Amino acid sequence: MRVMLIIAFHLGFLLTGAPYVWAQDDVRAIIEKAIQAHGGEKKINQRKAGQSKSTGIIHIMDGLKFNEEASFQLPDKIKTVVQIEGKGQKVVFAVGFDGRKAWRTVNGQNDDRFVDKITELMKEQLYVSRVARLVSLKDKEFELSPLGELQVEGRPAVGVRISSNDHKDVNLYFDKKTGLIAKFEHRTVDLETGKEVSEEKIVTEYMERNGEKEAKKIMVNRDGQKFIEAEVLEAKYVDKIDDSEFAKP
Repeated sequence: MRVMLIIAFHLGFLLTGAPYVWAQDDVRAIIEKAIQAHGGEKKINQRKAGQSKSTGIIHIMDGLKFNEEASFQLPDKIKTVVQIEGKGQKVVFAVGFDGRKAWRTVNGQNDDRFVDKITELMKEQLYVSRVARLVSLKDKEFELSPLGELQVEGRPAVGVRISSNDHKDVNLYFDKKTGLIAKFEHRTVDLETGKEVSEEKIVTEYMERNGEKEAKKIMVNRDGQKFIEAEVLEAKYVDKIDDSEFAKP
């Protein structure tokens, strides 16, 4: 279960530099630049549903290869199917959230253990995904504060902390030159241990599709240790995905 959830949440980050204080207007300007870098508010708002395929390695048990297919429908439906290979075996996990409750299967069989915990975790991940869309950060519910400058993968980046009632803070770092998201970090829960961990996701490479920049390669670290390396193979946005896609099998 731990492996499946780790991968399901990787898609929706080393540090040096000196602090630098901005005015609130400057923080808002950073977010606006990032919105434009990711296609502009109008295009982002049009991305209400989508599907993707990715592949990679999770760095546990000497490394496990995985292939993932994910779907989402805003504002609150997600599904991920992951095939994991290791030590001569293949296992298929699926996890979904239908807008109210999570579900999961292992090799096609329903597994209801820890569903309540998974539900709460997926709600928090949906919140993180909302933050990563950027356009919502104009809403009054979000408090933005500067984090300073640092290096992400050898490139200068500027950071903004996102705070909102009833949610953990999310730190976003943007490439200083391009405005693209370079890294985001937040606290999450390891369902195997029940303990909170620090998770950072670093976009190590962007690809251009239809004239827009989208994440192609992502590295996930937990408590400073390399956790996942993933590459997006295919990605597309659609107008609508039927609710049945996200329903419990």
